[in-house]
Amino acid sequence: MPTEEELKGGFSLGEWDVLPGKGILRRGNQEERPEPKVFAVLMSLATRDTNLVTKQELIDDVWDGRPTADEPIARCVTLLRKHLDDRQKPHQYVETMQRQGYRLNQRVKLHHPVEPEVTANVVTEPGPSKRLWRIVAAVLVFGFGAIIAYTNLPPDLPPVRSIAVMPFTNLSGDPTDEYLVLGFKPLLVTTLQLLPEYRVKNTRLTYQNEDDEIARLLGVESLLYGTLQRNGDELKISYQISKDGEVIYSGVVEGGVAALFQLQESVAERVRNHLVGKSAQTLIKSRPSDSHAYDSYMRGIFALEHRGDAGNLENAINLFLEAIRLDKNYGPSYLALATVYALLPNYRGAPPEEMDRLALETIEKGIAADPKIEDAAGAIYGYVYHKQKRWEESEAAFMRAVNADVVDSNAFNWYSRMLASVGRLDDSLAESLAGLEIDPSSPFLN
Repeated sequence: MPTEEELKGGFSLGEWDVLPGKGILRRGNQEERPEPKVFAVLMSLATRDTNLVTKQELIDDVWDGRPTADEPIARCVTLLRKHLDDRQKPHQYVETMQRQGYRLNQRVKLHHPVEPEVTANVVTEPGPSKRLWRIVAAVLVFGFGAIIAYTNLPPDLPPVRSIAVMPFTNLSGDPTDEYLVLGFKPLLVTTLQLLPEYRVKNTRLTYQNEDDEIARLLGVESLLYGTLQRNGDELKISYQISKDGEVIYSGVVEGGVAALFQLQESVAERVRNHLVGKSAQTLIKSRPSDSHAYDSYMRGIFALEHRGDAGNLENAINLFLEAIRLDKNYGPSYLALATVYALLPNYRGAPPEEMDRLALETIEKGIAADPKIEDAAGAIYGYVYHKQKRWEESEAAFMRAVNADVVDSNAFNWYSRMLASVGRLDDSLAESLAGLEIDPSSPFLN
């Protein structure tokens, strides 16, 4: 296998020339310039040629052995494939070895193969033993390493005041776990929205751009990525925060599926602490008391988000009713159920008057059980009052909803439509843009 020193002279990988000294990948007239971490991953793979490189070996080579979540590694591999034009399966250059690591599919061909050295027999004078020199060398290496580690400690980073929460990735390989991934992210978004003077954007789109360009497009300083991996009844949630194209924080939280809400809360608090420092502020307003109820709620949210698919709204109703039966005091379940009732006339042609009645009855029960949802519930009142042409009551309800501690971008969407229906087009546009500010890729606001 080639050494790192040999690779520095340049090498070929399939139809690409790799020039480590310049940090360039070249194919004909095309040049790619991967960021340093991505190039380091390529070099680590190249030193093993086509052999397996475990994730721990990548961490040792690229991240100096520091504890590193799966997400930064997966991100670097994804970017490397992008640079190598290798995004289509089966991959031609970088292959994922399931649960093991990665390897190159193409042989490394050195541009300047090193000729083997011819050694002569030399008579040496008696001197210190090899073992002694090894000890001295080890001490010197350790000493220099300690100096380097000490002098290269990262300075305190300035606080980040805005962030976009990117789509979480399901690493389990099981589509039935998608509801966990989809449901995990909204709670993280809403809890971060409680931070004072802090801008949080929720995006549903996956971008192919570099991180710094994505942040610029979304108008934020930083990006939050996450992955969720389920193994039986155990969950592993990894997250990382990047700024200016570099990962500034990362972490991993693990626990049982039954403790999903607590895992969400733990991740939210850790991210909060990374961004603005530790605080005694309580992030979570409403907590479920039953893990099975919360699982039903999460499955219901997944069905509601995919309400265009046949049977999903009906399935969502059953799941939210089950969640309420198991935990009568968890307000978000009532809020979600009322939303489904309000939408049924548009999506299923259900009787409007009956659905409006069910929506209002449900939300009133929810507020009685969990008063913390009262302001957010204004979106349901506003939507129903709008259909009933009770304009002033509708606007007052929407005003409560869009000024609540935790705001759903859908409240801005409904409020915008109400304003447009009474001819207040400038105000309607302003509310729509306010919704896009927190949820820039919402299919309902765009």
